[in-house]
Amino acid sequence: MNYPEDFFNNEFNSLNDNEGLKHKVQTCKKYVSSGQIFDYLENIEETIQLCIEYDFIEDGIYLVDAALEIVPYNSELWYSKGIFHNNLFEFEKALECFNKAISLNPSDSDILISKSIAEENLGLIDDAVESLKTSILFDPENEEALFGLATLYERQEKYEEAIEYFKKTLEVESEFSEAWYELGYSYENLNRLNEALQAYEKYIAIEPYNPTGWYNKGIVLMRMNELEKAIESFELTTAIDENFIGAWFNTGVAYANLNRLNDALDAFLKASKLDPLDESTWLNLARVSEDLGNISDAISYYDKLNSLNDTFTEAYLGRGACYLKLGMQSYAIKDLNKAVLLNHDIKKFWTHEDDKWMLKAFKDILIYKKKTETDKNNFEYRYKLAENYLKIGNWSDAYLSFEICTELNGNSAESFYNKAIAAFYLKKTEEALVSLKNAFMINPRYKKVFDADFPGISKTELFLNLFEFYNF
Repeated sequence: MNYPEDFFNNEFNSLNDNEGLKHKVQTCKKYVSSGQIFDYLENIEETIQLCIEYDFIEDGIYLVDAALEIVPYNSELWYSKGIFHNNLFEFEKALECFNKAISLNPSDSDILISKSIAEENLGLIDDAVESLKTSILFDPENEEALFGLATLYERQEKYEEAIEYFKKTLEVESEFSEAWYELGYSYENLNRLNEALQAYEKYIAIEPYNPTGWYNKGIVLMRMNELEKAIESFELTTAIDENFIGAWFNTGVAYANLNRLNDALDAFLKASKLDPLDESTWLNLARVSEDLGNISDAISYYDKLNSLNDTFTEAYLGRGACYLKLGMQSYAIKDLNKAVLLNHDIKKFWTHEDDKWMLKAFKDILIYKKKTETDKNNFEYRYKLAENYLKIGNWSDAYLSFEICTELNGNSAESFYNKAIAAFYLKKTEEALVSLKNAFMINPRYKKVFDADFPGISKTELFLNLFEFYNF
C-alpha cells in the first residue's frame, strides 16, 4: 500500500477534521501490521504529533510503541510517549519516558518542561524545580520554562522567588497576560498592594473582557480601602459576567462599609440567588437588614442560615439580638444558650487523652460523695465532688453541688463560674447569667476566663444586653 501523494503534505489545521485524522491513523496502523514502519516512519511521526494535538491518546500510544520497536533511540518518540501518559495522568510512566528522552537528548528544553509537569504531579517538587532550571540554562528565554518555574514557586508560597521569574517571563514576552495575573497574585500575598494593583491593571489592558482580572483588582482596592473604586471594578466584573458570585458578594461588603445599606442589600440578594447555599451571604443579609431596622427580615435570614448550618454560632447570637429588639426575650435566651454551648470546648475538663481520666473521675465521685455524707459542710470535699461531676458531663449533679459550694463559700468565684457552665448545659440561661455576674464581681479575672472558654460571646450585643438585664 502506498500513501496518496498529498496524504501527509496537506495542511491539517481543523479541529473538526477528526475523520481525516482517523483515516491517517488507520493507514499508519496498516503499515505497522504490514511491517512497513521504517519506510513510512516520517509519516507515522507526523500522525503521532496530530494524535497529541487532537487528543487521540490510545492511537498515539499504539503508533509510538510500534515506532519505538524500530527506532528505540529516538528521543522525540520517547518524548511523545511521555506526553500521552501525562495526558492520561499516568505520571510515573510519563516520567520514565521523559527520562529516557533526556538521556538521548539532554539539552532539549521542551522535554525538561514536560518532565517537570510529571514530577510536580508526583509531588517531586524539588525535582520539578531542577528540571525547569536546567531547561532555562539551555534556553534562557524560554517563556514557558520561566513561567512554569514561577508558578511552582508560587504554589509553594515562595512569592519572592515567584515574582523574580514572573518578571523574567515578562522580559521575554511583555504581553504574557497570565504572567501579569500571577505576578499580581504574588504581590497581593506579600501585601505589596500597589504593585499588585499595577500588575492586575497590566493584565486587564491585555485581557479587558476577563472578569477575573477586574474582580482581583477590586479585591486589592478593597484592601487598600478604596471602596468606591473597588465597587467600580466589581460592577465591571458583573457587567462582563452577571453570574460572578464573588463580585456581587464583595460589592455588598463594600457598600456596607460605606454605609450604603440598601445598595449592599441588593448586592447580597443577587449573590444569594446565584448561590443559595453560601452561609456568609445569608449572614450579611441578616446583618444589613438588622442595621436597616428590618428586624423580621433579619430573623428570616438568620433562620435560613441556621437551616444551612445549625452550628453557626454567629447566627444564633444575631437572631437572639433581633428577638430582644422585638421583646421576645425567651427566644433570645434560647439562642444565647445555643451559641454558648456551640462555642464551648468541653474537652478542656479532660486532663488525659485516653479514657483513664473518666475512670479516675468516677472513683473520685465515689470517694467525695462518701466524704460529703459524713462532712456536709466541707467546702473542699463538696467542690471536688462538683468538679468531677462536671468532668463526666453530669450537669444536674454538678449544678446542685456547685450551688452548695456557693452557699458554703459565697466568695468562691470559681464555684459561681462552674455553676454557670453547668447551668448553660441544663439550659438554665438566666441562672447561668446570674452566676457569671457573681463570678465576675468576686474576681474580674473570670471575665478573661469566660472569653477564653467562650470566644467572642462576651462582646456580642445579645450577651451584653441579657447580662445587663440580669445584673441586679
